[in-house]
Amino acid sequence: MDPKMREDQRESENGSTRSRTSIFESTTTMMSVSTLIWDVCRKCICQESNTAKKNTQALVMLGLMILPLFPILTLIIQNGFSLSHLVTFKSDVIVNEVFVRESEEISDTIQKLQEERAYAVFLISLTTNNGPNISLHSQRIKETFIKTDLVLSKISNWQTDENDIRFDSQLRFQIRLEDFRELLLKSAIASADEDIIAIPTTIQDIMLYYNSLIDVLMNQLSVKISKVKTKDVWRYVVAYESLARVLEHIGREVMFGVLYTQNKKLDEDESKEVYEEQQLSQDYLEMTQSFIPSLAGTIKLAQSDQDFLIYASFKMENGQMTFSENKTSTQYYYSSIAYVKKIQDAKNQIRDEINKSVHEQVKLSDRQQAIGILILVVVLIISPFMILLSRNAVQTIQIFSKSLQKKSTDLRTERKKTEKLLYKMLPEIVADGLKNGNTTTETFKSATIGFINIDDFSTLTKMHSPIEVINILNEIYTVFDSRLDLFNVYKVETINDSYLVASGLPKRSETHCREIAGLCLDITKTCQTLDIQPELTVRVSAGVHSGLVVAGIVGSKMPRYCLFGDTVNIASRMQSTGEPGRIQITSATRTLLETQGDDFQCEVRGVIEVKGKGSMETYWLVSQISKRA
Repeated sequence: MDPKMREDQRESENGSTRSRTSIFESTTTMMSVSTLIWDVCRKCICQESNTAKKNTQALVMLGLMILPLFPILTLIIQNGFSLSHLVTFKSDVIVNEVFVRESEEISDTIQKLQEERAYAVFLISLTTNNGPNISLHSQRIKETFIKTDLVLSKISNWQTDENDIRFDSQLRFQIRLEDFRELLLKSAIASADEDIIAIPTTIQDIMLYYNSLIDVLMNQLSVKISKVKTKDVWRYVVAYESLARVLEHIGREVMFGVLYTQNKKLDEDESKEVYEEQQLSQDYLEMTQSFIPSLAGTIKLAQSDQDFLIYASFKMENGQMTFSENKTSTQYYYSSIAYVKKIQDAKNQIRDEINKSVHEQVKLSDRQQAIGILILVVVLIISPFMILLSRNAVQTIQIFSKSLQKKSTDLRTERKKTEKLLYKMLPEIVADGLKNGNTTTETFKSATIGFINIDDFSTLTKMHSPIEVINILNEIYTVFDSRLDLFNVYKVETINDSYLVASGLPKRSETHCREIAGLCLDITKTCQTLDIQPELTVRVSAGVHSGLVVAGIVGSKMPRYCLFGDTVNIASRMQSTGEPGRIQITSATRTLLETQGDDFQCEVRGVIEVKGKGSMETYWLVSQISKRA
């Protein structure tokens, strides 16, 4: 690290040490003053204890209790200010680290665009002069394009430019750049192959396009570097920007040199521009060495080899730029690129020093913040005497609070269990109404009732013991209950081998008919694959009817949610007059199915006699064609 840089960092560390020393000195003074006041108050109490009034003693005792808090509060406040300063310092360091990283990303992008520009100019020069290996160089420039795209993809914070729409977004920039590359390659291939027609791209076109991009990025680099606010690295970031500009001016000079080897001359304006580029690159190089003297040896070594001599042979003579020796474009290009790479190595050395300094600042801020926190912890540790005064009261409150909290938790747990059990016995909406004292009896003008019956149940009871029958029914109804969750259907009750379900109550629904129909079809299909016992085949028959239903809670002990009305009776008759494995529905239910959306397939059974209702036209529900919404 540079000696001046180490000196700046040493000053920062010394400043932090002096700040901590001042904190301890002021704290020691406050403790001494507090001790003196304590002694004075104690003497006053001893002298006036027999004559002073009780309220005066109470005030003095209160003062004695509060007095020890002053040194502790002083330490806490001073340490708080110190920590606040350290947090601000660390925040600034982190912001500087972000700006340095973004500056490096922009600089890397500039470097890749410079390399791409140089190779593009060299390629066009070869194609114009019918040079060798054009296809090979075309492939190499594609590799350069890939490297540039990789660097572009790593830019974390893309910056726009109000004067150049190509920078509106990173995607737009890459698209426009790719368009120009395609035009460049087509021009190069067309120059080598007369059968290919393409718009020719000149060296001036390439220089104008890439120079405009690099100028915008250079301005962005300057803005980013200007935001780095730290005295430890400011000389390095300025030198870093200066070397970036040195490389840009050398790059533009090399482009004119390649143009000269192609045309064997430059006009007066181009010669003046090359001369200005040479002067600017030299001025920025001297500026860099003045900020970072340690780079002088590296730059001097780079300017002493043969590559630099070939690069420098392109100079002004008699008002015109010319080569002091005859050089081909290939010799001049590769020698200049070799010199540029050595300058890039010097720039990378500066970048390494910047990153090293920033990382050391982050470590320093972490260390200082840790020391500040340690001081605060020490302050808190030396204050147990004040905590002891309220410890007993706090412990009592805590014990009472924990006991109350535990009882409250237990009460909530038991209440949830009770509500869960109640919701299993009654519909949730009905149970909530019952708890709130509301009436539970209600008339539903349109609802659908379904009876599902296990066929040959009498045979089942004869073949198995009562316990086995109960276990079999439990397994069957458990499967039914699991299928129930897939539909908006309420299970009313189970009576022996009958399974009573309803939809459209107690919560009204416009699709109650298709919910019951879908459930019946689903349970019928599920029974086909139900495997409870090896020799037991479960089949069900179902009956469905839609209409008016009255529902409400009946009884105060073991209350049940019961359904009343002809709709329930007719649904029961549909099941009892049906056939094993089939679902019988009324014409009212079929009409609702046709209006509630799903495409259910039904077959006409015909007119049957229903007890208490006479003749009724019924249907078999066969299947559901479309999927549920």
